[in-house]
Amino acid sequence: MTEPAVPSIPTVEVPLELEPAPAPEPGAWREGLSEGLRVNPVLERFNDLDSFATEHINLQKHIGTEKTSLPQPNWKEEDYASHYKALGRPETPEDYDLSGFAPPEGVPWDDEFQNRMVAHLHGAGLNQRQLSQVLDSYSEEIKGQAQAMDQVVHDQNTATEAELRQEWGRAFEEKRDLAKRAFRELGGDDYESLGNLRMADGGLLGSHPGILRIFARLGEEMGEANLVGQRGHPIGFTPEQASSERARLQADPSFLAAYLDKNHPEHGASIKRMENLTAAELGADADRVVP
Repeated sequence: MTEPAVPSIPTVEVPLELEPAPAPEPGAWREGLSEGLRVNPVLERFNDLDSFATEHINLQKHIGTEKTSLPQPNWKEEDYASHYKALGRPETPEDYDLSGFAPPEGVPWDDEFQNRMVAHLHGAGLNQRQLSQVLDSYSEEIKGQAQAMDQVVHDQNTATEAELRQEWGRAFEEKRDLAKRAFRELGGDDYESLGNLRMADGGLLGSHPGILRIFARLGEEMGEANLVGQRGHPIGFTPEQASSERARLQADPSFLAAYLDKNHPEHGASIKRMENLTAAELGADADRVVP
């Protein structure tokens, strides 16, 4: 009779629980060095061989390159000169390469000022790249300021024209022309530079509505005979002047005689004059009103 087979019992391997290896003491990596190196204080700041190797590799990258110290409070001018030279400053301001710099277009540029500025920047220690960046930034700033001032002048001219057209009505063109001719006559050879003087708001003196009013009145007082310009004829009336003139004529017996009598030799002229005065009062685009 055959004995029944006894099933085998699998063997379970139980891992031995080992104590974790203790972390090496900082600086233990130096134990393999000779005694002179092992106790050298320079190596004490490295906790392991990796940190020492990393710094050594970084130092190798800088070997052969020129070095300079950070500025110190007790530095003299020659110390700064050596420092700036190490950072790339050329020997003289004339040694900068300005071939890639161009002043902003349409903006007055003072070459002498540029030379003085470059000299100052050289004294401050700027190298070629720094100088180029400063000049380019300054050029852009000047260009932006010029564009902003041009916009102020444009806005002022627009506002001045709108204001004086409202005030002077159909006499605007002639009064503005008279003001400019009076300004030219009284300003002499300097009238252009005077007219281009900038006021506190950024606008030009010659385009300010108050200045135009003053010189329009001065032109009237000086008389057309002294201000013969491109128009060559008397100025027109503002709405207020036209209203006052019409009232004066209506109280003038000699004018009324011509105005009311169709057979009078000046009847047609008087009718035309009253029509023009009425148009000037309304600010209409009628023929020029002759005072």
